[in-house]
Amino acid sequence: RWTDDNLYPSQNALNASQTGLAPRERYRTRHKVLFAQCLKEYKRRGMSWVMLTDDDEYVYINPRVNNYFSQLYRPHAPPLTQSGSVLSFLKKEQGNNQITSPCITMARYQFNARESTDEQVAKDLPQSATAWLDPKQLFSFRWRHTAKLCSYGKNLINVAALSLDDIPEETFWTHRNLPKICPRTSTFFTNDGNSVLLANHYLGTWEQYSRAGDAREEHSPRMRRTFERLQEQNRIGLGSPVQDNIRLWLPGFVDSVGQEDAKMLLEGAGVVGYE
Repeated sequence: RWTDDNLYPSQNALNASQTGLAPRERYRTRHKVLFAQCLKEYKRRGMSWVMLTDDDEYVYINPRVNNYFSQLYRPHAPPLTQSGSVLSFLKKEQGNNQITSPCITMARYQFNARESTDEQVAKDLPQSATAWLDPKQLFSFRWRHTAKLCSYGKNLINVAALSLDDIPEETFWTHRNLPKICPRTSTFFTNDGNSVLLANHYLGTWEQYSRAGDAREEHSPRMRRTFERLQEQNRIGLGSPVQDNIRLWLPGFVDSVGQEDAKMLLEGAGVVGYE
């Protein structure tokens, strides 16, 4: 298990265990070091694509790839219900020479915490799961209203195409981890019209957003302001776009692993404080 003592080189001037660093800066520094060590570890294991996202961000194939009239059209795109659809899609993209860099930047949607009706939340819930799964526990079912297209994307990096020397001790930035290979990121360069993969970033409730132990300085005034700003985008009007594209992962997941394993693996999902 990685800890501050074994994750950080002793000579690192920004060692997270140092007391002089503000909590938010400790969080950001640990984030960059952890991402770099994660890339190195998966390189040693002989893996390929590594997704560098937060635990409240979920990646899926852009539905535009199924639109014949879209510039993103891909006749080989697997359905979201297919287990491992994102990795399968990436391998097909590589085979068709559609990927020109070991780093892909995905566009992201920020979702707010506007509630929906029980019927809307339960849409696409497998009939077999209704007895043991509350869809409100799942971010991808409960939160349906988008607040905005995020200003900056997130990366997937193919470590199989890199050497260990290509990976520094710290990544550069959460939204552009390896500048030599990762494209510039902003909605001008990366948006839902040109990104074959998308990530949904969920705000959740205040309890979920400021969960105990969050290294961003739990309940800090800045954190609360960020939450309220995204919530305000919810209150501007009732016309905030609804997006249910991602929720088809669940029936595919249940079919893939079986109902008993799905029940075990999803136990406690979305419950703050569940261990």
